Amino acid sequence: MKELRKSLLTFVIYLLVPFIILYTIKYGFNIVTKDNLQFASVINIILDVILFVTIVFLNKDIFKNRKRLDTKEDKISLIIKIVILMYAIKIVSGIVVGILSFILGVGIDTSNNQYLLEEMFKYYPVLMVMTGVICAPVTEELVFRGAIKRVIKNKKVFIIVSGLIFGLIHVLRYDLPVFIMLIGGYLIDMIVESKLDRSKKIKLSIVTTLGMLLLILFLIHILSGSIVTYILTIKLSEVLNSIVYIAVGCYFAYIYQKYDNIYVNIGAHMANNLLSYIIIFTSMKF
Repeated sequence: MKELRKSLLTFVIYLLVPFIILYTIKYGFNIVTKDNLQFASVINIILDVILFVTIVFLNKDIFKNRKRLDTKEDKISLIIKIVILMYAIKIVSGIVVGILSFILGVGIDTSNNQYLLEEMFKYYPVLMVMTGVICAPVTEELVFRGAIKRVIKNKKVFIIVSGLIFGLIHVLRYDLPVFIMLIGGYLIDMIVESKLDRSKKIKLSIVTTLGMLLLILFLIHILSGSIVTYILTIKLSEVLNSIVYIAVGCYFAYIYQKYDNIYVNIGAHMANNLLSYIIIFTSMKF
């Protein structure tokens, strides 16, 4: 039960702290505007540092409880292979998104999250690189891989849950109903998995799951006026954008499941983010 509480606290802090701060300063839902990007850069850097320190402190045990890699294995070579395969997955999933967008007649734009990062990079490039290459990978791997795997022992369930949450948060994080669904969905996954592992009371788990889902749907209905209205207002392009993030999230979860070493994930994630910033820098117009 202690591990469950720690995982829940980690995830709630990761979502709740930025959400409360951004919402309090009336910033969270319309973050991409020409007038506040410099301010957004400062807030983003501060939040990254706060989350980094807090999440690392809460999950120190994940760094210690890891499987040691074969000493003959070149760790740098392993990370390079992981990153190369990850980019292959990005390309394939990107092609799938392109095909779906063509079939559905939907234009695919850069996700709000990606657009915001690219624009903020212009104001404080050094600080953005430091937080993006160091803080963000460590924080995200502890949240989406370490904390989730601490509770979800089933390999397939862990990979699917980790990938879905990772993908949806990166594309739809500042949408209030989605925020509620993510928090609620994570609670359901953690509680149900814990119940199934400990008590085997499947009926109780099913009832708990259905009850939580109904509560989440009710809250979304209250906040958006109507479930149907809310579904119709979701941008299909954002949903399609999430496919790439979900694929990458599942891949990173698979890597963590395979090697059971958070340093491997963090190293690969850092390398990916560094390459992304290099691409952004070389494509920027000054």
